[in-house]
Amino acid sequence: MNQFKKLRRKWREDHPFLMDIIESFIVAFIVVFVTTTWFLYPVHVEGTSMYPTLHDLDVGFSNLFSYRTEGLQRFDVVIVHYKPMNEYLIKRVIGLPGDLVQVKDDVLYINGEAMEEPFLDTEYANAYRATYGKFTDDFGPILVPANEIFVMGDNRRPGGSTDSRVFGTLPLENVRSKDVYILWPPSHFIWETGSK
Repeated sequence: MNQFKKLRRKWREDHPFLMDIIESFIVAFIVVFVTTTWFLYPVHVEGTSMYPTLHDLDVGFSNLFSYRTEGLQRFDVVIVHYKPMNEYLIKRVIGLPGDLVQVKDDVLYINGEAMEEPFLDTEYANAYRATYGKFTDDFGPILVPANEIFVMGDNRRPGGSTDSRVFGTLPLENVRSKDVYILWPPSHFIWETGSK
């Protein structure tokens, strides 16, 4: 062990610049690994299923720690793994385990109770309604199984979001993180936690 320390010291003296680069790389790797394993999950938005809340090509991160410590609440934005396509999707939790989810006449009902959805962009939805009719097609009622969630994109217009209306409920174990913080581009900066 003593011999190893001597060799290391000599090598460091002979190659100080290279040693600094190696040490910096190791520290950066450890910091990134710990951060993305326990605290933050990188997010790159692809598509318009969450428009206008999130935009195509937005970049930011999602919160691993708050999901592990707080769990899920209705209307949280989540990163969830969709195994059939091996993709991570960004969606909003609409139905929790045991909920009865339905949309009728453009109104969301959970367990028979009409829900307010303050996260939806009223101007965007109303502009769509004025031209095409309903923003959200009728569906349900759908019973969310135990240990699963029903998710939807905020872009509810027909064809706007492929979500639980198409592929069904998703297992809770597939949720990676919750909340989305968009950092780039700066004009799209948002802190979307679902609680408004």
